[in-house]
Amino acid sequence: MIDLYRAILTVSWRRQLPLIALSVAVAALAAVPLSYQKAIVNDLSRAAGPEALDGLIRLCAEMAGLILLSLLLKWAVGYLSSITGEGVIRIIRRRLHALTFDDGVRRQDAPEPGTLVTMVASEAEELGKFVGGAFSQPLLQLGTLASVIAFIAVSQPGLGLLAGGVIVPQAILVLLTQRQVNRLVADRARTLRRASADLTGEDLAAIAAVPSPSPLSNSPSLHPPSPSLSHPP
Repeated sequence: MIDLYRAILTVSWRRQLPLIALSVAVAALAAVPLSYQKAIVNDLSRAAGPEALDGLIRLCAEMAGLILLSLLLKWAVGYLSSITGEGVIRIIRRRLHALTFDDGVRRQDAPEPGTLVTMVASEAEELGKFVGGAFSQPLLQLGTLASVIAFIAVSQPGLGLLAGGVIVPQAILVLLTQRQVNRLVADRARTLRRASADLTGEDLAAIAAVPSPSPLSNSPSLHPPSPSLSHPP
């Protein structure tokens, strides 16, 4: 796994840096609307009169602005992740083409056609999507979770402890099962490659063995015979 992330940084570190910065910013803003909600509820329960209404309007406007800013940053993260993933997909496909053909001639050690189709069409897409969010998505999710739990723990320590007690076992379970999940995914990819190579070879051989029909053999006559005219006796 460490080698995979090292390779991702080698290929796309220039695009990963702004993604990481935006993800940290979104995670830092995750708990701010909660503090505004707390302040709005406290003002509603304590204050009254025109001055209190002006303060509530100001708090609501600031909260709405922060929410819009957070949504804008999330959109930027998704957009840059997609751009990064598409760039990695192009790199993978160019390298597969270079490993398969040498000056337009198929190399002897090139993958089978079915395997190559699976790698170019399916595996490259999945890997590109993973690379696009390899750093930003974990930072965004874990950072948001940590920010919210920290706010809850500061406001209500007992509730924060309860939230941590619910999340920590889930994190341990994910860490324990991730290696097995990765192994199953690798087995699936290898099985799909073999199946694609076998099916593609059989299909190509069957298609090549079928003679092509004549263009006019199955076409209807352009001038159908006219019906015979019967004369009464």
